[in-house]
Amino acid sequence: MAALGEKTEIRQNSNIAVTCSSSPPLPFKALRVCQSIERESRMNSIRNRRFQYARLGVQILGLMITVAGYYALVRGFGLPKWLFTASVIVAGLFFCGWVCPFGPVQEWLRHLGKRIGLNLAVPPRVNRYLSFSRYLLIPFSGIAIFSYLDSRRIFISAVSGNSAVGGALAILAVMLILSLAVDRPFCRYMCGHGAATGLFSMARILGIRRDAGKCVGCGKCDKACMMGVEVSAAHAVRDPHCINCGKCVGSC
Repeated sequence: MAALGEKTEIRQNSNIAVTCSSSPPLPFKALRVCQSIERESRMNSIRNRRFQYARLGVQILGLMITVAGYYALVRGFGLPKWLFTASVIVAGLFFCGWVCPFGPVQEWLRHLGKRIGLNLAVPPRVNRYLSFSRYLLIPFSGIAIFSYLDSRRIFISAVSGNSAVGGALAILAVMLILSLAVDRPFCRYMCGHGAATGLFSMARILGIRRDAGKCVGCGKCDKACMMGVEVSAAHAVRDPHCINCGKCVGSC
């Protein structure tokens, strides 16, 4: 419940709003509504924490397997390409949000950046234009000179103990530094693999759905999204950038 004298507006849907306050006392029915909403909020918070702990565990496991030199077991869940593509169509980009070893490194650096006060806000309109840049790299993914821009591949090669060209390492270093101030910059703007598979995820069967009846338009889900997806504007999130991290759900 709210602290003494503090008022918190909680909306059940777009038509009903209840103000929970400990002073003066609420009518019995309104109090029951507030208690029910707060209880549901606590349970959702517990579920979301467990979800994020599970994701973190899978991310650490994927990174450990990669460092051990067995990235082939991680790549595409070890599935044939056709079966991996089918999994993307069914459930979206779980690989990017849960398994790819370069993703959590960017996330951890961003957490560090927030602690030391680094933040480079990318306006939504600018983000939309920059997001198209990764699609421009898809046709050139097989050309050697463009492999220097694939920081994910360079990172995997480096942590696996394989050699990497100095120029590629320099670009990787720039991307890691940028990760201190921007959420997943490589994933959002330069990952050709994520761009290609993300197109298939637009047809996903399973995914995140926004309950318009309960949504109050606070925009917290948009701010929580590491990939710059405008969750508040969607009924069913099928954006090719969505990596199923669940941050938007946890912020609601």
